[in-house]
Amino acid sequence: MEQITLDEAIRAGQKGALAAAQHADWETMAWTQKAGILFLDYARDVMLGKPFLTEEARAWAESQGLPAPPDNRAWGFIAKAMRESGHVIFAGYAPAKTSNGSPKCQWRLY
Repeated sequence: MEQITLDEAIRAGQKGALAAAQHADWETMAWTQKAGILFLDYARDVMLGKPFLTEEARAWAESQGLPAPPDNRAWGFIAKAMRESGHVIFAGYAPAKTSNGSPKCQWRLY
């Protein structure tokens, strides 16, 4: 089995997250737009600028009525898009339920 580089693995992850987000938009019109708004609402209004995991924002957004995407990697696309647009910043790592306690990125309102 051929080994891939870290850069190739990162690109594959980004490609998977984009495909998941596009699938979510195909299933639910403007899903990524709605998810992005709710992600920022969570950061600002619920967490009040404190660090949070994407899975926490996802659970809250779904409790507000946003349908779950067909593939939760769509939420990775949302988190990275919010970071790239300057709305949130990386705020360290924390154990996550969705990865059996392994660390995942935390975000904080910029």
